[in-house]
Amino acid sequence: MSSPNPAGPPARGDWPAQLTSRLESVTAIVEDKAVRPLVWLSRLLVYGILAAGLGLVVAVLGTIAVVRLLNTYLLPDWGSLAVVGGIMTLSGMLFWSRRKKGSVS
Repeated sequence: MSSPNPAGPPARGDWPAQLTSRLESVTAIVEDKAVRPLVWLSRLLVYGILAAGLGLVVAVLGTIAVVRLLNTYLLPDWGSLAVVGGIMTLSGMLFWSRRKKGSVS
């Protein structure tokens, strides 16, 4: 029985070592072509969901903080709600005017 050659490819008669070498190379190719993109995509999906959730929490808490500050220091209840509603309406109109014209039917 021939011993495996660690410096190079296996000897001609050593078919288990050749099979193992071929299997390792196929596994590496599959990992590079299929597994790595799937791992990247799953990380993108998870971090995107986390970022969207965090952004939603920050937006809601920021809106609550602005209304509370306006209520406490500047305006009556209806005034602070009108200011925040006006800001949100104007930002919605700005985003609506910048949309792609063919995106909504």
